[in-house]
Amino acid sequence: MHRRRAVVLVMYDLPVKTGENKKESDKFRRYLIHHGYVFIQKSIYAKLLRNKATLRHEVSLLKKEAPKGGIINILPLCIDDFRKMESVSESPFNISMFADDMIIV
Repeated sequence: MHRRRAVVLVMYDLPVKTGENKKESDKFRRYLIHHGYVFIQKSIYAKLLRNKATLRHEVSLLKKEAPKGGIINILPLCIDDFRKMESVSESPFNISMFADDMIIV
């Protein structure tokens, strides 16, 4: 069952030089958090999805929410590839948040 699951990785670099830029960047970050994305590291968030159809829908929603300016990259991954992520730092990402028995709403 978990083999059909997908992960979408969102990586962004948005301008924050003006008050309006900062406001748009914060709004996008809040959108990610409110819609179930998990913080990986600065400006990188991930979300576990049910299947590829959900992935396509999620990407279309992200495109609508993306602020103008800056860079936003979306990387779709199968759950098995995402679990291969290795950390070389002292405080690695807790991959157990993406467990097989995790309930996705």
